[in-house]
Amino acid sequence: MVGFKLGNAAGSLGVLVVVITHSETDDEIHFISMREAEKHETRQFFSHLRQHAPAAHRAKRCQPEFADALTQQLGKHRITIMLDGRVVRAYEARAGGRGYQKLINETLRLGLQADAAKDDLREVVRQVIREELRSN
Repeated sequence: MVGFKLGNAAGSLGVLVVVITHSETDDEIHFISMREAEKHETRQFFSHLRQHAPAAHRAKRCQPEFADALTQQLGKHRITIMLDGRVVRAYEARAGGRGYQKLINETLRLGLQADAAKDDLREVVRQVIREELRSN
């Protein structure tokens, strides 16, 4: 009986990250299935790519394509931003040193939602005032 190994491999198919399940012997590789990667697998794939792709290759050929694919897959944009040290330390403390950027992102998202709610409330108040003025 010939021994074989089962495995999964992630790769990119255009801008789509896929996971391929395969079996492997000393002589052959058989593809069993392919599916779109889940979000955590996509993050792992891009993290691994960032860490292990040669710097020259990333800088010259992959950077725009990589950034576009990352944005499309995760719905996020890489930016550089300067924050007060006190703000960063506060969010790091809240997150226990890990994932503080997610907390900052959530705070910004909630701020946008609050602004939108205030705008909606202002419009409702304006409509009520207009109706009251018309009726008097």
